[in-house]
Amino acid sequence: MDPAAPSTQAEAGAPDTLCRPEGAYRVVLPDWGGWLRILDGAAGDGDGEDGAQADVDRLLQGWLRRAVRLRPPGAAEFAPLASVAAMPADLADALLAEGARLFDAEARALDLRVTRDGDTVVLRCAAGSGVSALRLRPLSLAERNACLRPHLGLVDGVPSVDAAGYEIALVAASTVLAEGGRALGRAEVAALPVALGEALAREARALSDPDAAAEIEAFLAAGLPHPDIELAGLCLAYGLSPAEAEALPAATARRLGAAAQLVGAAGSAATPAIANRPPDDPGRGALPDTLTRIVVRDG
Repeated sequence: MDPAAPSTQAEAGAPDTLCRPEGAYRVVLPDWGGWLRILDGAAGDGDGEDGAQADVDRLLQGWLRRAVRLRPPGAAEFAPLASVAAMPADLADALLAEGARLFDAEARALDLRVTRDGDTVVLRCAAGSGVSALRLRPLSLAERNACLRPHLGLVDGVPSVDAAGYEIALVAASTVLAEGGRALGRAEVAALPVALGEALAREARALSDPDAAAEIEAFLAAGLPHPDIELAGLCLAYGLSPAEAEALPAATARRLGAAAQLVGAAGSAATPAIANRPPDDPGRGALPDTLTRIVVRDG
């Protein structure tokens, strides 16, 4: 079964949205890839009230250019708008409202349902939607970086991220058909309905690219324990890999973490010698003997 649901509006059969002296207007919903490009085109610095308003204006103009078609009197076909800058505000508002209505109708027709079981997420749609159930999995760091790396670059010397390309790549790498396990190609992912693409992107980010910085910063500022802070502290203090640190007994890890904080607070320049050993040294990864004897009393 095709994972991409048919659009709620086939362009050839979509009803006229609004008739004006200059012709008949029609709104055609973009697919998810098209919607991401509209958002990308609207992105600016957003600084201050003027910057935020400029972003809104770009979003509206991008929407009108991509989603609205016009058939002038006597013409047989609908075509994209030649210009949107001079469009009357009431017409733009009416077309935007129609787009919102169609997006809502598309989402309701899909009737998305999400099931989570550990690190596996399954999205199912209404039986008559034409969309197969989709399963997502978490990516390794290498897999996630492979999605991101091609979408980084410099534009006139300024770092740039193709956010739309990265999101499509992330979803494609994370998603397979729940039945049969066939992976989705990026073109298939880009052609998904907007509501389904956005839902998949949210789940893929939660599995493989969570925005953890704000949470960790808040816990760190409040002096509260957080497992990622504890893990990073052990790795930095003792030259351990995350896997080695997580394999420690919990009580040992807590005592070593506390000792490292106290030593650091005292301004000690002592660095575990283990961190400076060659990578092939069989002793690399063992806990520093001196601190182990001081802190670890009962294993």
